[in-house]
Amino acid sequence: MSTAAATADAAKQPLVFYVTGASKGIGKVLVQKIIAQGDKVAATSRDKKQLTDIFGQDSEQFLSLAVELATEESVKQSIQDTVKHFGTIDVIINNAGYAATGVIETIADRHIRDNFDINVFGVFNVLRYGVPILRNKKSGLIINISSVGGTIGFQGFGAYCATKFAVNGLTETLAAELKSSNVKVTSVEPGYFRTDFIGNAKENPEEAGAPIEEYKPIYDFIHHHNVGIHGKQRGDPSKLADILVGLARHQGDLPTHLYVGADSNEYALAKLKQQVADLEKWQSITSKTDFDE
Repeated sequence: MSTAAATADAAKQPLVFYVTGASKGIGKVLVQKIIAQGDKVAATSRDKKQLTDIFGQDSEQFLSLAVELATEESVKQSIQDTVKHFGTIDVIINNAGYAATGVIETIADRHIRDNFDINVFGVFNVLRYGVPILRNKKSGLIINISSVGGTIGFQGFGAYCATKFAVNGLTETLAAELKSSNVKVTSVEPGYFRTDFIGNAKENPEEAGAPIEEYKPIYDFIHHHNVGIHGKQRGDPSKLADILVGLARHQGDLPTHLYVGADSNEYALAKLKQQVADLEKWQSITSKTDFDE
């Protein structure tokens, strides 16, 4: 069989996806797309019943998994159950996440840690047990769902943006570590898509003290953002899901950072242009730090 024929034959084989946060939002639409195109998927949520209510009972094509992403043993068991059910994993999509809101000065420590537990440490848990499967067979794809908030820090969303900056950093590192293993790794950074994500954002009380009058415009911004924008987002989640499932069979390299959504591209381009301008403006001073200068 020729190389081209072998590639075409492989493209027809069902892929096995492992998707976190599958009971709502992008994850829900994504799993529906995966099933509709004939691939196989292990879908995770804290509540297994939510998954079976949406997608039906477990089958040769679908596996529902109750997983606590912040608990390493729970994640480990889910990966093992996926391999037992399907025989392997081809694509890992770390989609689960939420936004804790509040100004950095007063947001409670536990809200920050809870947000990192799901958005960052949950990703590390999945990678710790999922990566060996892809690395050992020298193929596969890992998609970490980040946000344009992982490129730009938005006021009132410091904890969330910090988690997504962390996801982007670990994605870059993992991509470098797995390059020789032929495993693709990319961080998908969406803008606003019309899901319940904003509606589910946690507007936390400022537990470190009474609200600070100076921050009132930021408190108002958070509330307007979570209430006023909800249901009016520009992005179609079905189109985002199409891009994600398309990446799984993309031939050739993928970018480490993939901005999705017109708004995400606009925000990111403006930020990167500003960074380049700042670098060029200051480098005559900041680059003169070697011992012989």
